[in-house]
Formats: sequence, C-alpha cells, structure tokens
Amino acid sequence: MNSFVVSLGMGGMSDDAVTDWSNARLYRVADDGTETLLQTSNNTDTGAATLTFTFTTPQVISKADSDGVELRLRANLAGTGVSAQMISRFTAHASTSDVVGNVTGNAVTEAISGQGTGINTVTGGTLKIALDTTVAPATNALVNAGQTDYTLGAVTLKAEDETQKVTALRLWLEGTSSSTDVRNVRVYLDGATTALVSNLSMLRDPGDDNGAYIDWSSPDKLFEIESGATRKLKFVADVSVVGITKIGNDIRLDIDESYQVTSTGKFTNTAATRTLLSENGITHTIQPFTVTVSESSPAYPASNIETNASTGTLLAKFKILNSGAVSITTTQFKVFNNGSCTYDSIGTSNCNTDGTDFSLKTSAENSDSTINTVSGAEVNEYAGSLTWQTAVGTMNEGANLVIAGGRYRTFGVYISSTVDGFSAGANWQFSVSTEGDVTFTVAESSLGYDANSDGDQIDAIGNTSSTGLKARGKPSLPQVTDKTT
Repeated sequence: MNSFVVSLGMGGMSDDAVTDWSNARLYRVADDGTETLLQTSNNTDTGAATLTFTFTTPQVISKADSDGVELRLRANLAGTGVSAQMISRFTAHASTSDVVGNVTGNAVTEAISGQGTGINTVTGGTLKIALDTTVAPATNALVNAGQTDYTLGAVTLKAEDETQKVTALRLWLEGTSSSTDVRNVRVYLDGATTALVSNLSMLRDPGDDNGAYIDWSSPDKLFEIESGATRKLKFVADVSVVGITKIGNDIRLDIDESYQVTSTGKFTNTAATRTLLSENGITHTIQPFTVTVSESSPAYPASNIETNASTGTLLAKFKILNSGAVSITTTQFKVFNNGSCTYDSIGTSNCNTDGTDFSLKTSAENSDSTINTVSGAEVNEYAGSLTWQTAVGTMNEGANLVIAGGRYRTFGVYISSTVDGFSAGANWQFSVSTEGDVTFTVAESSLGYDANSDGDQIDAIGNTSSTGLKARGKPSLPQVTDKTT
C-alpha cells in the first residue's frame, strides 16, 4: 500500500470547517497494541475534505494476516472557534488509495465496509456529583460524642466528555451543627489510606449560626478524573468530646453543585457543567452515650402466637437499655403495627382504627414485669403507627419512665379497649421501624457539663416539643393472632 486516502465530512454550524482539524497522522497498530507512526512524503498538517497519506515506505499487508492490519488516525482539534454542535466524520476513501499486489504489482480491488463514526464536538465537560451510600451510612445515623474516625459521608464524581481537573473542594456541614462539633477532618480518594487533604478544625458559616465549612484548593489540581471515569471521595472526622460538641446537634454533609466541587477541563480549560444527582447527605445526631431499644428478655412474643384478644391483652414487649452512667427519661415511644384486624361489625381494617385503643406499661428497672401504666390519652392512629409522647400528654411523665445508668426497663403494648369485637384471624405485628423513634432526655446537672453550650448546666437535653435524644435499634417482633371464635 503506497498511499491511503481519508475523507472528512462536516456537519453542525455553518462556521465549522475541515480546517478546525490539523496535524493528521496515521499509525500502524501491532498485535500488542503498540502504535508506530507512518512517515509520509506529503503534508497533512492542515485539515481538508480529502487527506492523502503517501507513505515514505510502502506498507506491506501479508496475505497470511487473515485479520488484516489496523491503521489508527489521530488529529488535533482547534481549542477555540469550534461550536458545540460540530459533527465530524472521517471515512476511508477507497477509489483514490494506491494499493497494489506486493509481488505482481497489479492493482487491487478495494472494498469499503462502514461509513465511519460521527464525532460530536463539545466545548467543555460535565461533572456528575452523587452521594455514595456504599461507603457511608445509607440512613440517618446516631454517633456518640468523642467518636474518632467517623465517616460523615461520601460522594462519587463522574467526568463526561472531557477529563476534569478538580481544583477546589468545600466540605459543608448543615443541620444544627456548629464549627466545634467535629475536628481533624480528612478527605480520602478512592479508598486510599492516606488523606488527600485534611484540616484540624472547621470554620463557622458566616451567614448562619448553624453550619460549618472547610475549603481546600490547588492552583493546578487536587486530582484528575478521566473522561468517562468515576472517582470516590470519603469524608472522615473525629466527633468532638463532651463539653465541646453540642449534644443533640445534627450533622449533615451538604453537597451543592455551585461551589462544593470546582473543576476545569484538562484540554479546554473551561469550567465543567456540574450536575447534582443528590444533594443533602445523611444526618448524624450527636449523642452523649448509647441507649438501645430491643426485644424484651425473655422475648414476648418469642415466636408467632395465637391468643384470645380482648381488653387487657399484651401484644408486644420491648426493652430500653441505658448504657450511660447517668439517668435518662423516656420522652417518646413509637412503634409500627404491620398487622391487620377483622372486626365483627365493620369488616377488615387496619388495627389502629378508632375501633381499638392501646395502652403502654413499663416495668421496674431491670425487670420484665410491665405493671406500671404510663399512658395518658388513649392512642389510636390510622397510619399504622402508635406514638406515646410526654410532650402532648399521651405518655405520663414520672419515675416509671426514668432509667438509671447501666439499667433497663421493659415496655409493654396492650389493648386497652375495643369498640368492635375482633373476628378470628385479626393480628398484630409490632416493630420500631426507624432508629430514633424512641427518644429520651438527660439532665445537664447529671452529666456535669454544659451539653448544649449555652453557658449553664440547668437544661434537660433533648427536651423539645416533639422529640429528644434518640435510642438505637430497630427490633421487629413476631405476630400475635386472635383465635377468638
């Protein structure tokens, strides 16, 4: 083969031209992928509708090479004056290529397969930003004061159309967080054990008392993302110790496309178009110590059971364990009922309709015997959940809701009354469906420090209108079925 001819077709805007391409080169590709530049006797520096490569050394293509030979075309595209709608198509031009038999010198009949692939030109790249829940918690979480090496969240960054140079990062914490809630903040790239960037402390959000941030930047780049590739950033910090962090604060990693991640195209040097696939991260609520809700011990029910359901029937037992050193007071007890009830007079209905009221009882500390009624107003709800709260009077505040440090109480859910009699087969299956549905308060005077950083030690931390500090655990109990005939 003495020469090879390539046609260049253009589409897009009227100002786009073949001369936007330059320095066209052909390479011969070996079986191992190695490229060898083919020297030519003519100039292909300027783009043209027809590009002829006249080889200084004719290229021999062996008959024994059944797979043929790969020639790879490379060229430079202008960095300016090119529209984002430009379409270029390079195709082999068979009729004018000079190909003869290696031994006979006779002309060779050439056959072209395919019409080339259109190249769509872009004037900048795109950076896609998304939360990565495979690295960080997928749901809202609880974290104790003083926890070290705690994962605040993680994101994936995907570059499209052009390799991106990430030049700046901003870690922003929102919620009720303060600049002192976490320290020793680190960012890890792609699972590395050495931090990409770090900082000992955070800065307060100047426009909001709730929130903090850290900026990292580089005049060249912090790291690169190849076009089509995805990279992961994990954000890790130490939660400040008690007396510095604010107990009950929420920490949430915020990702905002306008300035949280800044990148420029490696070739165009233009700012990337950023696409935010998910914004706010997981909320982490700071706890003074661990409180856990679980099935009772012994469990009730321990397995699916049948019973004659009526007023006073026990349906479920849960245990709340205080692993701290000081007393807590339970402020909310919320459970979800996945059962279904059949009433004699009204037919099939959710068990939490006005046809049934429920009561809540507690045991003495470190006991399984639920004998102390702590219910206020009767509770019946349509949404499948039962909620007792001290703030609204559905749970009576008192000594029977206090759990001393290192001790537990058992909570029992009972049928307190029923308007319509049950039919056989009605059933109840209770669980704590969301971690944090059981809440508590703790007194600063017991803790011995200013837990909410307001300058005193007289507050009940978690004593809000609707919730408090949160118990860990999501126990799900077996089913109780009415066998009344």
